[in-house]
Amino acid sequence: MKQNNTESKINHIFKLMQKLHAGEEIYAQNENILEELRINERTLRRYLEDIHTLYSHILVVEKKQKKLDGRKVSII
Repeated sequence: MKQNNTESKINHIFKLMQKLHAGEEIYAQNENILEELRINERTLRRYLEDIHTLYSHILVVEKKQKKLDGRKVSII
């Protein structure tokens, strides 16, 4: 059975929340997550913004230097 857009978004956000609960740091440029969820960076960025909007009282967004062309990226 094919999921509609809303079901797909809910499942993706749930998987991201599971990763956060497990202590993973998540950033929009993470190729592993993009491949796992089969989404693009823009979509992942929107999902992370949604999570942060809903749970900003318990989540922290940081700018960290990652090995991504020496750029700083936002990490939840």
